Parts: sequence; structure tokens; C-alpha cells
Amino acid sequence: MVKKIDTYRKTAIIVGVLFISATVTSILSSIFLGSTLNTPISLIIVNANEPSVMITVILELIAALSAFGTAFSCIPSLKSMLKV
Repeated sequence: MVKKIDTYRKTAIIVGVLFISATVTSILSSIFLGSTLNTPISLIIVNANEPSVMITVILELIAALSAFGTAFSCIPSLKSMLKV
């Protein structure tokens, strides 16, 4: 019984860290891209803000991977709880 609780605790910590990282990276990416999105979209503006756009793309990729990892990490716990 103790081993099962330790497993759920480790899973909960992993899911929590992934969830927080997905949230933080999503917020940071909107901060970096905010000024670019407030102006009419044209390639000149995007090209002028290339470093900001690249940082945003990397942060969004991290957020997407963290969100996927959160869902994927929940599967073992949910599978064992939903067995009839």
C-alpha cells in the first residue's frame, strides 16, 4: 500500500510541475508576442521583431510539450482508478 501511495505522489508531483511549466510558458509567450500582435500583421513587422517571435515559438513548443506530458502522465493513475 505504501508503494502505491509513493507512486501516486511521484506522478502528482510530475503532473504538477508540467502543469505549472505549461502555464508559465504560455503567459511568457504572450508577453513576448504582445506588442507584435497589437499592430496590423505584416511581414515587415514580424521580420523586425524576429527575436521576439523566435522566443515565443520556443516557449509555445515548451508549453505544448508540457501540456501533452501532463495528459500523458495522468493516464496510469486514471487507468488504475477506473478499473471496474
